[in-house]
Amino acid sequence: MSAGAVQSVKLAQDPFGNYVVQNVLSSFKGHPVQALLATNLCKEVAKLATQKFSSNVLEHCFSVVDDTARTSIIDDLINAGTSKLALVAKD
Repeated sequence: MSAGAVQSVKLAQDPFGNYVVQNVLSSFKGHPVQALLATNLCKEVAKLATQKFSSNVLEHCFSVVDDTARTSIIDDLINAGTSKLALVAKD
């Protein structure tokens, strides 16, 4: 499963792969796999938030992860810098 988590950013951007990532996020609530997926997605949060398929994955991720992971997503978005945050806000 960790190999899939490594590819989660790529899958999140795919028209069909994004459904796989969303399903895994929902199916593994409270499991380390869910935290691993959220961590990998956080690394590219500004980019993913502005793309059609991956923005759906981020929205879903935000709604199903625990408070710690949710806080991490928010922190990563804020720490991405004002230009990236403005880009996400405009989108």
